[in-house]
Amino acid sequence: MNDVTQPSDGPIVTVVTPSFNQGRFIRDTIDSVLSQDCPNLEYLVIDGGSSDETQDVLKSYGHRLSWVSERDQGQADAVNKGFRRAKGEMFTFII
Repeated sequence: MNDVTQPSDGPIVTVVTPSFNQGRFIRDTIDSVLSQDCPNLEYLVIDGGSSDETQDVLKSYGHRLSWVSERDQGQADAVNKGFRRAKGEMFTFII
């Protein structure tokens, strides 16, 4: 995970996106989240072990987001995994 530091201008906001074989669509979602005007953004993508191009897309973002790719028990499990890893004070998810 990347280290998010908290400047004095607000709390860390964590956004979690669950994903499974969404390689064709995930870039649009990531770009949308990263384009937000949020100075203290922690972005986590929890991938369910995709067999498509999802992991290559995630790798292309380098340190701009954190991600893990491993089997999970579905969308809710992936969101909960993300929240357990989160460092933020405010949490949300995008499906």
